[in-house]
Amino acid sequence: MSLHSPFGPNALLRRLSLLILIVALMAGCHPDAGAALPNQAAAGKDEVDPVDQAALAQALNALQPQRPGVTDLYVVGFAGDASDDVFRNETLYLRQLFEQRFAARGRVVTLVNNPDNLGERPYAPLATYDNLYDTLAAIGKRMDRKQDALLLFVTTHGTEDHTLYVQVDQNEEDFISPQDLRQALDDAGIGNRIIVLSACYSGGFIPALRSPDTLILTAARADRPSFGCGNTSNATYFGQAWLIDAMNRSDDPLAAFDMARTAITAREKQEGELPSLPQQSLGKRGGRPMAERWGRYLLIGADELDAADRFFARWGNLAVLVGRLLPVIRTFIAFPAGVARMPLVPFHLYTFIGSWPFCLALAWVGMKLGDQWNSDPRLKAAFHQADLAIGLVLVALVGLYVWHRVRGIRKNRA
Repeated sequence: MSLHSPFGPNALLRRLSLLILIVALMAGCHPDAGAALPNQAAAGKDEVDPVDQAALAQALNALQPQRPGVTDLYVVGFAGDASDDVFRNETLYLRQLFEQRFAARGRVVTLVNNPDNLGERPYAPLATYDNLYDTLAAIGKRMDRKQDALLLFVTTHGTEDHTLYVQVDQNEEDFISPQDLRQALDDAGIGNRIIVLSACYSGGFIPALRSPDTLILTAARADRPSFGCGNTSNATYFGQAWLIDAMNRSDDPLAAFDMARTAITAREKQEGELPSLPQQSLGKRGGRPMAERWGRYLLIGADELDAADRFFARWGNLAVLVGRLLPVIRTFIAFPAGVARMPLVPFHLYTFIGSWPFCLALAWVGMKLGDQWNSDPRLKAAFHQADLAIGLVLVALVGLYVWHRVRGIRKNRA
């Protein structure tokens, strides 16, 4: 959905209530993390900074309560490493984007470590684990835990052993583990979570953060770094692709993630970087419960869901295998597999077997066409005609489905 969509900013909130989400965005790795930072004379690591505590209290007191009957989105941004400006840049942009485009004003808290946020007049509380814990606890008390959603955006350096690096200044640094982050969320009682992890090796956070009500998006696989931090960058690769570019084009975090992953892959290939392989994990309650609650708007009732469950229980392996061979269907077959809780090992096995012939066929066609693709306009024209035919068939199938369902509903009411 575009920025000027007639559906307005509440469309994202509707999507969030469908997916049952939270977000944590964590970004980039850099060899000079923590270098050349000023000392903060006011406090050591174990001391309480009264200036920071006042800033945190002001930010939490400004939080608006949830609105009955409305799915409210609460947003937390966390810029963890003060040695790199990209983390501050992304977190401040997060506030601007979600306040203006997604109507979250009064429900956004940013925690920022940067030299320009130290001193007697900080513009945000510091990004420490204690402040994050207290912020999540405050939001948990204000939100409707069944209806509202939290988006947590954490951007910092990640380590190979799967921790997030936190540095306020040269005298104060820390590491946040996946278990630490999970503990803060659980203690706050926040159920509906989107977690976007954009840090080096951030895929390593998925096992600990996974829950039925959590969407997790990570900038890298557990064994891969991500890119884009450093003094010459305004944003990390992931921050640029997902937050700045894709979330201005779509109000759906998952759709934005797909666009971002494609852009990141192309950029890494062009610049000769090791692929970071961004990851995603969707909670189980985003499946059947979501369909039960919202399926009526797609003319899908309990009978259809039960029939789909029975079919997938009996033919799920074959459905994944065949579905991966078919255009369009191959994109969505993972959703019913997740709803049916198909075991991961056979799912990945049949996905590979089913995808391999399709990808091999495309590669073979490309090899045979070669230079003719650009030199012979008849080839492109033929493929465009095929696109039109496929589009017409899909429209016809959708029309047939709607007609069949409406007729069935009318018969049941008669």
